[in-house]
Amino acid sequence: MYRVWAGLFAIAMTAGAQTRVPASAEAGGANLPAQRIGANDLVAVSVYDAPEFSRSVRVSPDGTIRLPMMKRRVKAVGLLPSELEATLGEALRAEQLLVEPVVTVTMAEYHSRPISVMGAVRRPITFQAAGGVTLLDALAAPKGSAPTPGRRSCSAGASRARETHRRRWCSASRSRS
Repeated sequence: MYRVWAGLFAIAMTAGAQTRVPASAEAGGANLPAQRIGANDLVAVSVYDAPEFSRSVRVSPDGTIRLPMMKRRVKAVGLLPSELEATLGEALRAEQLLVEPVVTVTMAEYHSRPISVMGAVRRPITFQAAGGVTLLDALAAPKGSAPTPGRRSCSAGASRARETHRRRWCSASRSRS
């Protein structure tokens, strides 16, 4: 009976030693909310049972990434992490590097969505918009308004089309003060 238990224990230990770490833990683990991938974002790519392909990759300014041994670059900008998983899997199959790749993509860092809050605030700040950031969230990030805010105010537009309107509005508000 002792031999049976010892044999089962040895098999259990061997099986336990061969258990696979989850793909997201291998790739770095930081799993930010799924948003469209942008230039300069850092994605963690994990390919099951192929550690030579598993790594963190920064999206280039032209919007592509490349894994080792791949001949072509893969477009990543504008895709969700799940869409990039399918694209990378197909690319690995097309280049005949893997037969049935199981790819996991998680977001490690967003660097394509900066928000700057400055002016009459306690602590001017620039941060990355991860998830759904509202205007109120952005205004709360610098710890509120300064104790004595100025009388002038100005809004900032995100597009160049609004830039002319913003300049006129800021100039008008300055002339009123």
